[in-house]
This record gives sequence, C-alpha cells and structure tokens, in this order.
Amino acid sequence: MAKDTLLVKDYLETLREDGELDRIFPTLLSLMGFRIISPPNTSKGQSQYGKDVVALHTDSNGIKKRYYFELKGYADKDITDNVLNKPDGVIESLRAALYTKFPDTGIEGFDNAPIQYVLVHNGIMRANAMPTFEGFKAKEFPEGNLERWDIEQLTELFSQYLFSEYLLTEPESVHLLKKTIVLLDVPEYDLQDFKNLVDKVLDTDVKSNKRALAKKFATLNLLCGILYHYAAIGGNVTPAKNGINFLILHTWSWILRHHLEERKPILNQFRKLLARHYSVLAEFFEKTIPAARLENGLASETGGIAETVLYPLRAQEWLSEYVYFNMLKQYHPLFNGVPLHEKATQSQGLQKDELFDIIAQNDGCTRPLIDRHSLPILLTTLFVMRSQDITNEDFNRLHRYFVSVIENINLIRVNRQRFPELYDRVDALVEFAASNERPFDYDDSASMLLMILLELLALVDSSTVYLQEKSFLQGKIDLQTTHPNLSEHGNEFEQAYFHRQVHDLMYSETSIELPDNLASLKERLRANPGEEVNFRTDRAGFRFLKYLAAIYFKNDLFPRDWRQLIIDINAHNR
Repeated sequence: MAKDTLLVKDYLETLREDGELDRIFPTLLSLMGFRIISPPNTSKGQSQYGKDVVALHTDSNGIKKRYYFELKGYADKDITDNVLNKPDGVIESLRAALYTKFPDTGIEGFDNAPIQYVLVHNGIMRANAMPTFEGFKAKEFPEGNLERWDIEQLTELFSQYLFSEYLLTEPESVHLLKKTIVLLDVPEYDLQDFKNLVDKVLDTDVKSNKRALAKKFATLNLLCGILYHYAAIGGNVTPAKNGINFLILHTWSWILRHHLEERKPILNQFRKLLARHYSVLAEFFEKTIPAARLENGLASETGGIAETVLYPLRAQEWLSEYVYFNMLKQYHPLFNGVPLHEKATQSQGLQKDELFDIIAQNDGCTRPLIDRHSLPILLTTLFVMRSQDITNEDFNRLHRYFVSVIENINLIRVNRQRFPELYDRVDALVEFAASNERPFDYDDSASMLLMILLELLALVDSSTVYLQEKSFLQGKIDLQTTHPNLSEHGNEFEQAYFHRQVHDLMYSETSIELPDNLASLKERLRANPGEEVNFRTDRAGFRFLKYLAAIYFKNDLFPRDWRQLIIDINAHNR
C-alpha cells in the first residue's frame, strides 16, 4: 500500500456504518459508474433485508448486473465468528438479501439482470471467522455471486476513484491535509491549511462534465467528513464547524463565479454539502445549548479579568451562529429553497422562547463591545420578524432586548468612557478594559451599531427610548450607515460576499443627523429604505447563506434587510 493511502485507510476504518460509511459509500459507487437504485437513506428505520445499497452496473465482462450491498462498520467492521452469527449479523443480513425480493423498480432490465451480492466492511476478517464464512458462502451462494470488500479493497477503490484526482496526486495536497490533521487540536490554529486545500480542490482545472464535477463535490464532501472525524476524535467539533463553514461559502462563491447556480446536478451536489454542514452545527448546538440556558452559561469560570471582554465576545458570536442555525433548520432536510411551513409555527415558537431565554440568562448577549456586534442583534430581529406567527409578546421581547443593549452601551460609556470599538480591534479593546486607559488605536468615534439600534426602535415603536438615546448621543459620536457599492462593484459583489470580507466594496453614509422624533425617523426610512440587493443566491433558494457569510467574514448586512421590516410593520399598523 502506498504511503499516502495510509491516510485514506486510517479515515475509512474508523467510520461508523450509520451516518458515516453509508453516507460516502454511494458516492464511491457513483464515481465507479454504478447507477444507484436505492441509497441507504431511503430505508432508515425500516428493515433493509441485507440491501443497504442497491445499484446497477455493467461488469468487466459486459454483463449488466444488480448489485446488493450490505454494509458493516464500527463495532462490526472486523468480521469475527460473533459478528457472523449474531442477530442482524453478517449471515442473517446476507440471507435476508438472498431470500427477500427487492420491489419492482420499473427500470428496464432490472428484474431480469443477474444479482451480485457484496459484503462491505471497513475492517478485516479474523482468521477464526474465515472457515464459517467460506462454508456459508459455498452453501448459500453456490453460483459464486457473493464477494467481499474489506478495508484494503475500500482503501484502494477510494484512493483510485476519488482521492487520486485531488488529494493524492500532488505532494502539496497531501501535505496540507496531513498538516490540518496534526494541528487540528491546537487552540490557536486557524485552519489555514484546510482552507488552502479547499481552494486547491475548487480551483483545480478539470473538465466540466458531470462525472468530473461529481468527483470534485465528492472530494469536498469527504474533506468535510475527514475534518469532522478528526475533530470528533479530539472531543471538540468547533474546528470542524468552522472549517465546513468556510468550505460551504467558498464552494458557493465558486458556483457563482462559474455561473452554475441554475444547474440542477450542481445544486443537488451542493445540498449534500449543506446536509453535512447542518449535521455538524446540530451536534455543536446539541452540546452547547444546555450550558447556554444556564445563568451566564456562556461565560468561562477560568477567564479571570479578561472575561469581562471575552465573555461578551463569545456570547455575541455564539448567538449569531445559533440564530443562523435556526434559520437553516427551516430548510432542512431538503434545502430546496422552500421553508417547511407545516411545522414552522410551533417549532419557531419554541425556538423564539429558547432564544430569548438564552439572551436573558447571558448578559454577555446584551453587551456589544465592538461595532460588528450589530450582527447578532439584526439576525435575532430578522428571525423573529420573519417567523410564521409574530405575537405581541415577540414585540415586547424585542423591545426589552433593544433597551437592554442600549442601556449597557450607555453604562459602559458613562463608567468606562468608551463606545463599542469601530474597527474590530479586539487587542485594543482588551487593553482598554484591563488598564482603563485608552490605547491610541482604539477608535469609537463613529458607530453603525448605534444607528441600527435607533432605527430598530421604530420597529417596536419606542418613542421614549428614542428621544432619551438621541439626547444621550448628542455630540458624542458620528452615526453612520454602510451600503453596498453596487454601482461600481455590482458584477463582482455577490461572488466576493461569499468569498471574503467586502468592506472595500461598501461605502459609508456618515454624520447622520437624527430626526426630532421617532415618527420623523419612520418617514425618513420609508423614503429611503436602502437599495435592494438582488442576489442570485436568493433565487437559487439559499438566502440563509448570506447570513453565514456575514458571520464568517464579518460582512455587513444591507439596510434594506431591516428597514423593510420597519416599513412593512408600520404600514400594517396604520
């Protein structure tokens, strides 16, 4: 076995059958030219009768055959006498495959094609099991139509049909993958090697035929699997979450760059990546939500003095991703652009309850320390206001949330003489908080966050708070709003938005004078809602990706996003 394929083997032999091996195995078959008739996920929760995967394929002799694959992994990957004979073990599963007829598919030639049975396991067959297996095979499959693919065979096939194209042919790719795995549990590691590898896979010049593109996306999916696998071994899925976020965004940017967003095969492949993305986020929040629902559960007991800064930073980041995950959840599992409305009202009601409970338990969620902390505030607002059933209590909770944020900003300004830092200079923020002396590079002369909060007060019709805050801010800070510079960068803007930070493609409206009262502010917003940004991403059904890009690359949302909510709700209340 080649040295570099040991990495492939190491990954494959640790896969579980359910949700891991059965996720990637059909991809291998497709790349080998098999036509998948029944993938594993079509029969979850049901008896599969020894047919985890059903496929059609023409063998090396030119004979078209039906292939029934039985998968065994994890505890059953190594075939022992016990694994052979236990309930739902190898022998029972293969007998079920042999004696249970597969339903008529309606596919021409399927029912008359000879059958080939394949036992697939990502381990070895122990010596004590070999006589029993060979005896069973000779008796039950006298035509010799049962074969076995073990870890050695799987490693060879995956290396040949998938990894060879992008990962094993160039030493640089192998080096990047190995370096990612080695450094994965280093706290300060920024996954730069993984990011370089993702871009290398995306930018590799291959033919644009269906098979070549399928292999590219299969490689990306396996990179997600490998990253998750080694992160899970270390007991921390956060690196996998962050790396897969990057992969999703750069893959979508690549799709936009090549104008592939309307090609159904490409979208189907991308949805597989989204499924992986969703599953890792689901695991991350399954582990962290119980802590977040405790009083100051997002704080660290070992943070010391620095925790006065680190806790709000952590809480704001967590809140942004949590709200995004709830947005994503509305489209799971199909990701076809249509929110699942049937159960949306009840589930969104529970999600909103949980959201505001977490905010109430963690005051770090209401203490923005840098200007881009407008993002979790806007995401929370958008999620609540776009839910299926908006209640009076939703408005009350949003009002309390906005007021808490404003009060905390004002309190820090009075006691610490600082507004949220404008340019995301966390080091300067930490230094200021620790020494109570203003560093030369701490800049709080202007704020987009505060302008957004003042506009959001119009959503909840809070005239009194607006007037109080207007008076408090008078002469203290330059209020600003950022807009996408579409007139100069329209052609490149969307692709760049999913690829990097795009502050250079935005422009700022500065020195904004506040109207005398909230009613006048509403009129101003109605007259100037901001330019409508029509993304191809929205038409493709992936509007939620804009919010992932805003979180990951620290990009700004567009004024139209929240101003339209204000305009609509005030028009409704007239």
